[in-house]
Amino acid sequence: MTVCDFHTHHFTGKRPELVSCKEKRSDIRWDSLEYHPWNLPETFSLLPGEFTGNLKNFTALGEIGLDTMRPPALDVQKKYLDELLKIASDCRKPVIFHCVRAFPELFSLLKKYSLRWAVHGFRGKVELLKEIWTRGGIVSLHPSIVKNAPLLSELHHPSGKIAFESDGSPDIDLDIIAEETCRLADNPALINIANNTFMEFVANEL
Repeated sequence: MTVCDFHTHHFTGKRPELVSCKEKRSDIRWDSLEYHPWNLPETFSLLPGEFTGNLKNFTALGEIGLDTMRPPALDVQKKYLDELLKIASDCRKPVIFHCVRAFPELFSLLKKYSLRWAVHGFRGKVELLKEIWTRGGIVSLHPSIVKNAPLLSELHHPSGKIAFESDGSPDIDLDIIAEETCRLADNPALINIANNTFMEFVANEL
């Protein structure tokens, strides 16, 4: 079965895929407007007025987020993220997060808004997985899921929504990753679950 690619930087057209882009492309059906924390300025300034109008033409916003392992300072990243979340809320767009060692800060900002959201490239601890689900988020699994026994055990009967993604690795076979995850988690329904998650996320309705 073909699995949907929840987050990729490389458009292939071979499957339903949500492509992270900095500019709009007419050949991509589902796209997310990227404003990656790695590329933020050292100091905060308001986003240009045309950003909101541009976002309205995209399926989603992201990836955006927080990363304590990269500059700029976390306070600057938080200011940008807060502004981005407000714009996403105003535009009624779902959000894809990049988050590295800053989940308390991310969760704190999310409390202010009513959004559909997902954490991409997840390979964290089981406790964090459960917290994301409890807070209503989606977990888009890093391809290394097939080597992560603790997370695989939680997918036997997942208590929240999951998705599969290729991220920045266009050469991986996502169908093989998904099938192997189903086998190792002893849950053949995971691909259907992930594909339904994808379709719900890219739907226009909030």
